[in-house]
Amino acid sequence: MRLLVVDDQPESVALAKIAIEGAFKDALVVVEPSFDDAVPRIDSFEPDLIILDLLQQSSTGGFQADGFDPLEAIWNTRFVAIIIYSAQSRLVEERFPSIGQHPLVKLVDKGLDSEENVVNSIQRLMPFIQVLKRTRSAAGTQLSIVLKHVVPQILKTLTVQGNQQIDAISRASYRRLSALADNALDDVGSSWAWERYLVPPITRDLLIGDILVKAGAPFESVDEYRLILSPSCDLVATETRRPKVKSVLVAKCCSTRDGLRSLAISRRPQDIRRRILSQGFYERMLPLPALVDVVPNMMANLTDLELIPFNDIGDGPGSKFKRVASVSSPFRELVAWAYIQTAGRPGLPETDLDSWANEVVADAKGQ
Repeated sequence: MRLLVVDDQPESVALAKIAIEGAFKDALVVVEPSFDDAVPRIDSFEPDLIILDLLQQSSTGGFQADGFDPLEAIWNTRFVAIIIYSAQSRLVEERFPSIGQHPLVKLVDKGLDSEENVVNSIQRLMPFIQVLKRTRSAAGTQLSIVLKHVVPQILKTLTVQGNQQIDAISRASYRRLSALADNALDDVGSSWAWERYLVPPITRDLLIGDILVKAGAPFESVDEYRLILSPSCDLVATETRRPKVKSVLVAKCCSTRDGLRSLAISRRPQDIRRRILSQGFYERMLPLPALVDVVPNMMANLTDLELIPFNDIGDGPGSKFKRVASVSSPFRELVAWAYIQTAGRPGLPETDLDSWANEVVADAKGQ
C-alpha cells in the first residue's frame, strides 16, 4: 500500500508515519514537504491513499491554508481516498462541503492520540483502497495484452496508417476494458437495480436511456423527469458532424403509484416482480429504480411522449433540461426494445380476446 503524506512540517507527522508503518506491514509511506510539489509527486508516486495537511506556516509566523490547492487537484483530476490531517481539519467542511462530507474523505485533527485516529481511519478506508488497487491492476493487465497481442496485428494492416493506427489501438484498449467489466459482472452475482446508472454520464453525447429533468425541478417531482428514446446514433455530435435530429424524443415519467394504477396491477411484490420487473417493462410502463439524490423511484410512460429541442438540453444557465444519469448495457438496449415493443407493433382492431382464449384452451384439451 502506497501512502503519500503532504505536510510542510515533516516532524509533525513523524509519529503518525511510525504508527502507520507499525500497523500496516506493507505500507510504503512517503512524506512530501511542499504543497506546491504535491500534485507532481502524486502523479509520479501514484499513492493509494493521501494524508494531507491544510495549514502552512507563513514567514510572519501565522498559518495559511495552502493545502486546499492540492486538495482540489486531487478531487478534480485523480481522486483517491484522503485523510485530512490538520490542526483544523474541519475547515474542509466549511470551504468544500461536498469534499468534507464524502465517505472516502476522513477528517482527523492533530493532537493527543491523533496517530491512532489516523490508523483507524486507514482501516476504515482499507476496503475501498483494495478495490481500487484490484481494479487498476486488472485494467493494467488488459492494456498490456492489447499492446502485446493486438498492436502487432494493427501495425501489419497496410490500409491503416499514422493516426488511424493510434485510434485503432485506443479503441481496442477501451473495448477490452469494456469486455473486462462485463466479464467481472458475471462473477459478482445479482446486482442492485440502481447499479444500471452511470452517474455522472461517461459521454458528452446524449444517448438513448439517458434521464433528463427540468432545470430547477425538485428532486421528488417525478413528473418533471424524461427518458430519452431517440436512437443514440441520431444524437452524436462531433466537430465535423451535427446530430441528425433537431429535437429529442423522450417519454414522460410518472410516480410508481400512478404507473401501477394505469396498468391495473396490484401492489403485491410478487405481482410486480412477475409482471413488470422480470422482463424490465410491462405494456407501456418501464420502471426506473431510485438512485439516492439523483433519480427517484418512477416509471417512464412509453406512450406519453414529448419532443424537446436539442438545444434545450445542457448544463448551461439557459438550459431547460439537464441530464442527470445514463444507463449501462444491457439496460440501454432494454429501453430501445421496450419502446419498439410499445410503439412499433402493428395496429390491430379490437378483438374479443377472452372468447379466443377459451377457444384455444378448449382446442388444446381436445387434442
